[in-house]
Amino acid sequence: MFMSLVRDYYIKRKGRKGREKFPLHYVLIAGIAGIIPDLDVAAFLILNFFGFAYNEVHRTFLHSIFIPLIFLVLAIFFYFYKIEIGKKKLKLWIISLMIFVGTFFHLLLDAVFQGSIMPFYPFSS
Repeated sequence: MFMSLVRDYYIKRKGRKGREKFPLHYVLIAGIAGIIPDLDVAAFLILNFFGFAYNEVHRTFLHSIFIPLIFLVLAIFFYFYKIEIGKKKLKLWIISLMIFVGTFFHLLLDAVFQGSIMPFYPFSS
């Protein structure tokens, strides 16, 4: 939703060209990326067979700040190479940036509303 608001603001300022430069595909990517931190629930289904409890798996490794930072570093890296993919010529650096935004806002909202994430896991609990 945040990226949808950013896109609407960008289009209002840039006019019709803003719609072409910031297609709705990027908003979709950011929205889907917002569920990446909760993929540790799927990991729990596997790790449960090895004796791990739910609270030992959920909100640990995928809820650390390192996951969004990986995608931010990738966005910076891809920015210099100008790689475009697909029929819509989506820029890889913006895709990485949208994944960063989606995962970061998931962590931010979990920290505000749930209050229980481990941002520096595995270095601290």
